Amino acid sequence: MSESLQGLRALVTGGGSGIGRAIADCLVGEGAQVMVVDVDAATTPDVVADVSTTVGVDNVFRAVREELGGLDLLVN
Repeated sequence: MSESLQGLRALVTGGGSGIGRAIADCLVGEGAQVMVVDVDAATTPDVVADVSTTVGVDNVFRAVREELGGLDLLVN
């Protein structure tokens, strides 16, 4: 990446493993503050939620507001 992501706030859904985890790690490496969401608690995400449901999405964005104070980037 050519531009720094320093200070940007990012949310990565499905970030507990695989490509999602790789993206989250890359964003952190570029200086972003990253919140990882996954439906599988075993992958140790920051938030466990099923974002295919309204309740899950509400829970995620509540956590985003509380922990990050807002959002600049979304990877879904």
